Amino acid sequence: MTEIVSEIPRAYTALAEWGSCLMFVSMLPRKRSGPGLFLLAAGSLAVQTAFMTGTGNLPVGLWIPCMMIAVLMMFAFLFFTCKGSLPDIVCVCARAFILAELIASLERQVYWFFWPNDDAPPAGKIVLLLGIYGMVLFLVRALEHRHIADVEKLNIAGKELLGVILVALGVFFISNISFATGNTPFSSRYPREIAIFRTLTDAGGYVILYAHYVLCCQARIRKELDAMRRILQNQYAQYKHSRDSIEHFNRIYHDLKHQLNALRAEYDPGKKDAWADVIMDDIKEYDVRSKTGNPVLDVILTGKQLYCNRHGISLTCVADGALLAFMNVRDVCTIFGNALDNAIESVRKIPDKEKRLIHVSVFKRKKFIMFRFENCYEGELRYESGLPVTTKEDADYHGYGLKSIRTAVRRYGGNASVHAQDGWFELDCIFPSAQEPSPSGVTH
Repeated sequence: MTEIVSEIPRAYTALAEWGSCLMFVSMLPRKRSGPGLFLLAAGSLAVQTAFMTGTGNLPVGLWIPCMMIAVLMMFAFLFFTCKGSLPDIVCVCARAFILAELIASLERQVYWFFWPNDDAPPAGKIVLLLGIYGMVLFLVRALEHRHIADVEKLNIAGKELLGVILVALGVFFISNISFATGNTPFSSRYPREIAIFRTLTDAGGYVILYAHYVLCCQARIRKELDAMRRILQNQYAQYKHSRDSIEHFNRIYHDLKHQLNALRAEYDPGKKDAWADVIMDDIKEYDVRSKTGNPVLDVILTGKQLYCNRHGISLTCVADGALLAFMNVRDVCTIFGNALDNAIESVRKIPDKEKRLIHVSVFKRKKFIMFRFENCYEGELRYESGLPVTTKEDADYHGYGLKSIRTAVRRYGGNASVHAQDGWFELDCIFPSAQEPSPSGVTH
């Protein structure tokens, strides 16, 4: 242990651990930014370096406890800097720790190759240190960024988290066993062999942890796609059901008007007229046919209006349906169906019926087409990745409505954003106006 550890500056290890954490901090959603982030990062580097250099001459028996403390310091840096659940931060910390071990080992291995007698000039040491550390962190960041961009909760289960921890511990102990003792079947007494073995073990361990992370991301994506597919299918089914229901109501409405006209021709005109007026008032609930110029939007709005009328909700709409010609039926159902469902769910919770207000507008402004959904709300909203988090208890199967809206909007090169202030919620979907009409049309 003493021969090799004395040749590896402890400050280099501290820098590798801090640099690995900082690389992940640069990609993950952060709790703080600006001066606060800078001070926290600088303080973390100072504490990590002081601890590692201060414990360099301790006995071998205290080496493992010191490394555990160093890992806890890495975790603290990530926890107080990055957003995310505790299991997610633990998984990131495990990858950062094994990556730091790989960087430190690779730098020493290359160093011993060029300067086996430890006679490198100071400038050479600095160039090699910055070159190896910078190159590895740059390459790993490019690799990680493909999956960690827009990261959300992975909902890692207990068994998965335990697997990550065991892999990280196993890689660390196997790669460092020769530093502790040379009297095992897996140990070596030759410095060059130890360095090669440690570098390859750390590289393999990091690949395993990265592959596990990718699999977790893919599982989350499959889950989201499945949930959004269900939402899309439900919205399309609602559209077809609403279309059939509206046609049925229209026939009833048409027949009743003729019946009422016949009633007025019967004897006792006064009584019949009074009865006819009562019936006409009752069926006004069903005379909510929307005519925006887009048949799909008309069906969706009419169906939602019927529901709102029965639940004391005021739904108003000013829409130029012709602007939706570029969009296919399923996306119209996804955007308007989910947006209205979310608005209805929100206003239904408001005790004061005067505040149960929803307004929908579709218009063109300069070179953009805009869909705007507005409604009153009460309570506080929590956001995740720029979207409100579902308030339903079954979060595994709900909360994807806004995500499916954003996905549908982006399909046409547009963008969806939300704003909430003073009890008024607004969802805006904006598209470039230079859109080609949908080849599938909107009359399915």
